[in-house]
Amino acid sequence: MPEPLIRQWQWTLPAAPEALWPFVADTNRFNRDVGLTPVSRPSRDSQRTSMRILGMTIEWDEEPFEWLYPHRFSSLRRYHRGPFTQLKMSVSLSPISASSTLLALDFHIVPRSVLTRMAGAFQLRGFHRAISRTYHRYAALAQQSDRFTDANPASIRLAEGGQSRLTNLTQSLVSAGADPRATQALAHLLQTAHDFALDRIRPYALADALRLNRRAVLETCLYATRAGLLESRWNILCPLCRGPADQPASLRDLTETTHCGSCNIDFTTSFDLSTELIFRPSPSIRPIAAATFCYGSPELTPHIVAQTTIAAGGSATLSPSLKPGRYRLRTPLLRGAQHLMATTEPDASNTLEIVARPEAFPSTEPSVSLSPTLTLQNQTPTSQCFILERTAWSDLAATAAEVTTLQKFRDLFSSESLRPGQQISIGSLTILFTDLKSSTQLYRSLGDAPAFGRVMSHFDILTRCIAEESGAMIKTIGDAVMAAFTQPLPAIRAILKAQRLLASPAGNQLPLRLKAGIHCGPCIAVTLNDRLDYFGTTVNIAARLVELSTGCDLVLSRPVRDDPLVAAHLDGASHHLEEHLVPIKGLDAPLSIWTLTPATIEGMPGKPD
Repeated sequence: MPEPLIRQWQWTLPAAPEALWPFVADTNRFNRDVGLTPVSRPSRDSQRTSMRILGMTIEWDEEPFEWLYPHRFSSLRRYHRGPFTQLKMSVSLSPISASSTLLALDFHIVPRSVLTRMAGAFQLRGFHRAISRTYHRYAALAQQSDRFTDANPASIRLAEGGQSRLTNLTQSLVSAGADPRATQALAHLLQTAHDFALDRIRPYALADALRLNRRAVLETCLYATRAGLLESRWNILCPLCRGPADQPASLRDLTETTHCGSCNIDFTTSFDLSTELIFRPSPSIRPIAAATFCYGSPELTPHIVAQTTIAAGGSATLSPSLKPGRYRLRTPLLRGAQHLMATTEPDASNTLEIVARPEAFPSTEPSVSLSPTLTLQNQTPTSQCFILERTAWSDLAATAAEVTTLQKFRDLFSSESLRPGQQISIGSLTILFTDLKSSTQLYRSLGDAPAFGRVMSHFDILTRCIAEESGAMIKTIGDAVMAAFTQPLPAIRAILKAQRLLASPAGNQLPLRLKAGIHCGPCIAVTLNDRLDYFGTTVNIAARLVELSTGCDLVLSRPVRDDPLVAAHLDGASHHLEEHLVPIKGLDAPLSIWTLTPATIEGMPGKPD
């Protein structure tokens, strides 16, 4: 048996570990940048990975990556075919100062023969030079907080004629109404970013990284898709690993359940918990290579803070760096999870022992400090991969629930809808119904043509007020309107502004009184009349509430009134609030509602930035 090949290399890099981690731990991008060959798997459920190099097929099984953000990660491959029998790679990032890091990279390779050991040693010498160049490029990008720019600019190739199309379409986007700064940033991204950043453009993550308004970037991406600059996809994320389980191009291709091959589970598809809108360049502008260079990169699941495998009967100690919030520790082979609450409270524990047993994890939720020491014990008969992850849905996701309630999305993609008969759940949505007060009298007093024009102008005002608060007009029913928002407070702001404008119209127009009711709760997304619509108890109750309005007030359900943002806003305002208990058709018990009557027709202040 030949001796193993062991290489231990170090670099001092001018960036902190937290700044370097997104680059260094993105092993899919790193493997491409150092010149490795793409890899493949026979199926999504398989752990057998292969690659072709110099006419030879190499196959291996890869153990789950182990890591502790932002300090270290490692991987282990066991080869079935190829020059080696095993390869272990470890990376550690140790802070030297606030702006410098000692990066250590270790290889431990077991060759099959003396000959393959000699060939491997020769190849590692060239590999070291490529790695060194790549790490120093990453450090330069980390100093600039630039995660998108390609470390190898020479590898970027636009399509034939892509530059001129990009220039022309960029100008047309601004003319169509897209935000100029966001448009310019998008055009720059398409010319400079690496393929992996462009293969999954998340508009909110892009906006935050570039310090731009989130809604402006999202709407610019929608304009760009409509113009042919981008393509859109719906990313269906697994609730466990949060990796993409499916990526349909249209809502019509969504299914009520989705299978995750990595976790081997089926889960219910929902608009707000598993579906986000992502983008990629149109091939006519810049073709994106779909090759995969690594399947287990820690940066594929950035919500996972730590991951480690512990043998049966073994234990391990972790000291993670946590942000305030809820976490869970789980293993793919055991039911349930151990939930933790990371907090700055003085009584939070600095040490915690967590034991995994065959039956299940404990149901408690202890509080821990932001730098706890966790001792993990595996008291099961099999090896377990322990995963510590944040449980909150990333606020970087432009969820389907949010996107489909944007007026701009409905204007630009009116044909985007679910398959007939398809139903997709939404955990919570705010539904607004409005109706003109005494519209019959309006037609009698003005005549049909003038009254109809006034009604149409009232729709224009409503649509504008709703869109300004990131809501969407779902449909009109006679003189009534149904609108949807992701949060209750924007709905309240929108309708109070519309009531004020309609009550004090410009010129000699007749003032209008607008009845309104708002309720929030779970909904079902469906397709009705070839457009995306919503139904369920939440919609039915909102439709009943509008009937209780006088046109000088706004009727809120208790869930709307109790929303923390609504409560904080209204409790400090001068509007008159009055609670009532009223019977609602279709409900067994009376419903608690609140009537909100503005103290002055001026309404609420505008939405903060």
